[in-house]
Amino acid sequence: MMETNRKGIGGRKRVDASQKLEYPAKTYLTKKEYDAVFSDFEQSGMKKFAAYLRKRLVNPKKKINVVNPVELLRKLDTIGGEINRVGNNINQIAKHGNSMVKNDQLKPEVVEDFNQVMAEYLKTRNELISTLRSVIRKV
Repeated sequence: MMETNRKGIGGRKRVDASQKLEYPAKTYLTKKEYDAVFSDFEQSGMKKFAAYLRKRLVNPKKKINVVNPVELLRKLDTIGGEINRVGNNINQIAKHGNSMVKNDQLKPEVVEDFNQVMAEYLKTRNELISTLRSVIRKV
């Protein structure tokens, strides 16, 4: 039977020597201390308790800024709903304006002003949607 060199095929990727975690640090906490640390960990949104502890030990003065993804997505969903409601209101205004234009009840200046405001709104809306999508990709 012929033996093949399978080095580098499949399996876990090799960790750079400077990133390798090989020195354990063990400590004991009281129930109150553990509960406080674990509560902070849960609020941080991080997935691994060990990674949270490592960040907290290495940089104790630096606040851990990790976004809780569930809360963030809930807020983004609310914002998306509000954007849709604004769009529905604008459509209703446009529909009413169109019926007034057909009956010659609306001045052309008002239509021009509306179109300008609508263009600004669409630009801002598209920027907001683009920003929200980039935030979601990072989560």
